[in-house]
Amino acid sequence: MHHTMLSIVGSKPLMRTFSATSSKNWHCSRTVSLGLSSVYGDQPPEVIRPYVRRVRFAIAFVSRAELHNHGVLLRSSYDDDSEARTPKWPPFGTEFDYFPNAESVEFTDALGGVPWFALEKCLQYPGINSISINYLSTWDCTPPPPPSGVSPLQFRLAHFSYAPHEWRDLLSETTKMNYDAQAARNLETMNLRAIVLTLPETVQSLTLPVESAPLREMAAVDWPRLRTFSLVGQYTAAEQARTIPLVLARMPALRSLTIRVNQTKEVTRPLISADSAAFAGIVAQLRSVTLVYPHPSDRIFDLLTDNLTRLSLRDSPRRYLQRRFAYAGNTSVAPLLTASECLSILKRVVAPRLAVLEIVYEADETEDSLLRHICEAFPLLRELEVHRYRCEDDLDNEVDVPYVHIARLVATGLPRLQALFLNLDIRDSNIDTWLNLYAEVAANEIARRRGLDLVDMLSEINESLEYVALLRHRGEGGRWQVFYPEGPRRLRYSFYWPHEEYAHFPSSDTVLLNLIGRRLAQRRGCICLLW
Repeated sequence: MHHTMLSIVGSKPLMRTFSATSSKNWHCSRTVSLGLSSVYGDQPPEVIRPYVRRVRFAIAFVSRAELHNHGVLLRSSYDDDSEARTPKWPPFGTEFDYFPNAESVEFTDALGGVPWFALEKCLQYPGINSISINYLSTWDCTPPPPPSGVSPLQFRLAHFSYAPHEWRDLLSETTKMNYDAQAARNLETMNLRAIVLTLPETVQSLTLPVESAPLREMAAVDWPRLRTFSLVGQYTAAEQARTIPLVLARMPALRSLTIRVNQTKEVTRPLISADSAAFAGIVAQLRSVTLVYPHPSDRIFDLLTDNLTRLSLRDSPRRYLQRRFAYAGNTSVAPLLTASECLSILKRVVAPRLAVLEIVYEADETEDSLLRHICEAFPLLRELEVHRYRCEDDLDNEVDVPYVHIARLVATGLPRLQALFLNLDIRDSNIDTWLNLYAEVAANEIARRRGLDLVDMLSEINESLEYVALLRHRGEGGRWQVFYPEGPRRLRYSFYWPHEEYAHFPSSDTVLLNLIGRRLAQRRGCICLLW
């Protein structure tokens, strides 16, 4: 069976381009592109129409002049008269008439936000059960939703995602002129309340920003079908963190929990657990848990059981990105776990079936004990991601990082390990080398040799390992350089961009930040090193 994803792109009001990708048996793919506009009247070919399942709109609903008035766009980025000279699009949503089997809608590049009429149009088609709004389409200046009781709209979605960029507060301060962040946040809260509070009986997957999600209202109702719950954004009040466990206690079917929320000085390492039988029962059935800067004493780790197969104790935003762009005045904090704290947490996690683990910590004298415990407690691990940073006392010291010892220890102790990600904070490929072409060339060569030598050594120790990668620091952010144990040395590596590792700050002399997301590539069967 063919499954087709179709994108509708329009950087200017006239232009709409369909790009349909159809895959058969998940192995082969076919891409079809054509133009669709009110001028030419082009239509998608009939042969692909029954197979389109996902429709992606990369179009703006708000005029550029209005975006400028609200501070979302700089005036120099567009021509004031361009819209007056350009014919208008056909009414939004006519595309669905061509695709009777469409199930999912994604809005990208909808600067200013997705208006209510567009959401209503999507839901007029009974097959649509998923709506996703990405970080370039957040509600900044669209009209507010109709008052409660006025709109007959009832969301029947199984999947809803609204995920602002993790750096959006910093972006607002540096790229948007005359931008009222509080007004935009209020608009976002109104829209999310109008959508989310109609979903309890149907939604199965939900992604929301913690600062504007209606958490108190969500804690007052049950979510019987919700299996995947993700919170992103940044804490703006301690009450938000205290409400999270009350919300989780109303989700009896929950299997995957992600709390990837940036922390501040006012809200640091909040406790996620609650002293209730309902909360304990829900945590016991979780299969995937992702927490940012967890509290070492959080009771949630005592409640995890052998149902757990994926655990991530991570940072957000990434520590090395925070270091690099500290000049921009990021308000979030990074209270990393020490190796001792990380060990104390993992000793309380009883999850012998754990297959994927990510940890982020500052090195101390218990580092070897931590790595040995991982090998003993989680023998079925297939993927291990270790972000190891120097302790504050060693930041200015030229201390050699024992990367061979670390890699050999885990490769030897985990016979089923397929993927190993290591952020070792090695200085000979410093994060600032991208500013100097000659230094970057030298660092690239060092990393290439180290990666090839390491994959050769570890593949002899552990036959399950399939490839090694180094996450190299570039001007745009981190990039994985993947090395393979077989083949000619000059052909044994490739690259891809992880989503949250990708960021671009043109220079410390400008006020512009341009943070660009990239879909996280599939990471199966690899060792990855981050320098």
